[in-house]
Amino acid sequence: MKIIVYMLLICTYVLGQNVLVLNSYSPTSRWSKEQSEAIVETLKVDKRLNIFVEFMDTKAFIPTKKTEQNLLNYYVNKYKKLNLDIVITTDDNAINFVLRNKKKKIFKNSKFFFSGVNNLKLAKILDKSKFTGVFEEKNPLANLKLAKNLKKNLKTIYFVGDNTITSHKIIEGYKKKYKTQKNINFIYLDYSNIEEVIEQLHDYDKNSVLMLMVFAAFNKNNEHVNEILALEYITNIYKNPMITHDKIYTNLPNTNIIGGDCIDSKTSGKIAALDILNYMNGTQIKNIKFKYTEGNNLYINEKNLNRFGIQIKDLEFKNPMVINKNNSFFIIYAIWIKAFITLLIISFTSIFIFFKVQQIRALNLSNKKIQELNNNLENRVSLQVKEIKKSTMLFEKIFNTVKNGIAIIDLNSNFLLVNNAYEKITGFSKEEFYKTSSLELTTSRSKKKSIKILKIVQKKGFFHGYVKQHIIKDGNTIDVLIDFALMPDKKSILVVTKDITIEKKLKKEQKKRKEELLQQSRLAQMGEMISMIAHQWRQPLGSIGSAIIGMKLQLKNKKIDFSKEEEVENYLKSTHIRYDEIGEYVQFLSTTIDDFRDFFKPNREKEFVPITAPIKKALQIVLTSMQNKHIEVKTDYQSNDNILIYQNELTQVILNILKNSEDNFIDKKCENRKIIITTKKDKNNYMILISDNGGGIKPKILPNIFDPYFSTKNRKNGTGLGLYMSKIIIEEHNEGKFGVKNIDKGIEFAILFKI
Repeated sequence: MKIIVYMLLICTYVLGQNVLVLNSYSPTSRWSKEQSEAIVETLKVDKRLNIFVEFMDTKAFIPTKKTEQNLLNYYVNKYKKLNLDIVITTDDNAINFVLRNKKKKIFKNSKFFFSGVNNLKLAKILDKSKFTGVFEEKNPLANLKLAKNLKKNLKTIYFVGDNTITSHKIIEGYKKKYKTQKNINFIYLDYSNIEEVIEQLHDYDKNSVLMLMVFAAFNKNNEHVNEILALEYITNIYKNPMITHDKIYTNLPNTNIIGGDCIDSKTSGKIAALDILNYMNGTQIKNIKFKYTEGNNLYINEKNLNRFGIQIKDLEFKNPMVINKNNSFFIIYAIWIKAFITLLIISFTSIFIFFKVQQIRALNLSNKKIQELNNNLENRVSLQVKEIKKSTMLFEKIFNTVKNGIAIIDLNSNFLLVNNAYEKITGFSKEEFYKTSSLELTTSRSKKKSIKILKIVQKKGFFHGYVKQHIIKDGNTIDVLIDFALMPDKKSILVVTKDITIEKKLKKEQKKRKEELLQQSRLAQMGEMISMIAHQWRQPLGSIGSAIIGMKLQLKNKKIDFSKEEEVENYLKSTHIRYDEIGEYVQFLSTTIDDFRDFFKPNREKEFVPITAPIKKALQIVLTSMQNKHIEVKTDYQSNDNILIYQNELTQVILNILKNSEDNFIDKKCENRKIIITTKKDKNNYMILISDNGGGIKPKILPNIFDPYFSTKNRKNGTGLGLYMSKIIIEEHNEGKFGVKNIDKGIEFAILFKI
């Protein structure tokens, strides 16, 4: 039975169609993630399809000829045993990559589908017998109409982009549509640096609206800025309404985005996937037409819109898609608030009547004084009512505009009050919250700790930084960070909750990726080390063989007269000497293999070792190979203090630097080859300096040598990972610093650890 199941699985794999989903950007991009997931979920219904997903991450790794060639080599090697029958690309960079390499063997027999492409010119040049898909055709005129309805005296429209190819294409489309428009000043801010955009917006026109083009590739201080953070930077400066054509950004907190005529990434991905299913069911690709605006809708964020004093009806659009509806605190609790105000009025009125009766009974008071008291009491009632209204509005605004979930629970964890953000984080409605408790929405493994923390809060009055898994509406769980504070009445607890699921997932993925690269780097070095060990073993193995052969020949030629005691004694002495030599050679071989084995054992914990220990360990492995290649290695140990490190990892870094120097000497055919290793310390740091006289590295590529997959070697074994992983090992694993510079006739690597 098992054999039949295995055969069926093999047949499905061999006879099925292989589909590669090639994404332009990173899975951390919300747009790419939603689009890719929609494609995969739609295609899963067809069991004939074997689906593979790749992310090019072109926001982090800007496409160049070299990076594109590296990426192509990576895909060719990974999928060399597969026929890629169907390739579906998302966004422009992926389809451009395919178009440039469509004649390569990996794509030669593929059919191509695409989703979310901005370059509409491709519709005229693509081979319709091989290509079809969904374009992102924006609707600039619809967004212009929206802008005019938002600002009746509209004078200026700012367009913000991130200076990418996609941004340029979208801005070009908007310019063409707006070229006949007059009386409006169109300002295009297409920069890669977010600070330049902010600087241009400092003195913005008050009669303006801002349109967001593309903003996922902004930089600040030469580092990538997350698109959500970029939007918050812009909102801090620009206080007028902002329009977007991407649906996923219409409901972001802490922004002024009120919506726009948008393209939905999920819908775009699903339509492209349905085209593939149509093709799989027999429709020829040339009969599947291009799609343009099928995913467009007008989305309006009602709460953000209302903040500018504008109602949806004021926009004069029919049936827009309304999100983030304005169910305010006052509307939800209107009956209770009105009853409370009425009760206050009745109370004050009763007090007024009581005093009035007392005044009437008091014959010594004049009618004038009674009237004055009456007027004074009415004024007091009016002021109290106004204060109550003001306090209610202030509480409602604070409670429901913060982005973290806020709740008030009793001492048994039952929910008494929750804000809108808590609903959004968990998917539960307020009514559902008020029927349950915080402990019931806690996983079983966290329940005991949650009960313990509630007791601590009642005793100390607070608890900060509790991380747990929170059950949500669909039955799944999310990771949350919670702060607790005991309320002044000592009978209830304030709970502030932040969703950290994505943060934890990203950290986990980054850690896994770096561990994989570290392992890949270590495996690459393993082959080199085996070669070194082979060199180290040749001489002792030869000596052992020579000793044994000598002993055999001595016996075979019968040169010893065993009848003579003196010759026997001399023979035994000679034999013992040779036995000792063989023992020393065997011990050397054993030590060498132990060093090799210990090097590849992962360090579980950091340890205090002399700073020279990992250097000596590396030299023990590599020195014979260096000597055979006429490389002189000098050491200058000015410091031998203990440092806290992962010793094997630092040994790996030193080995990688030494091997790079060795390869450089051989590639450049250098003479008088020298490597100098120095240890020393100053007031702040312990230092390991490794320099050679191999001619150095060209200044224009020196800043790139720590990039992943970048290699200066013209040899076949250059992976481009050694120095990238070395930097991670030094700076992230061991909390040091790793740098490089050209020196006279060579290069110097510097490893620093704080004292």
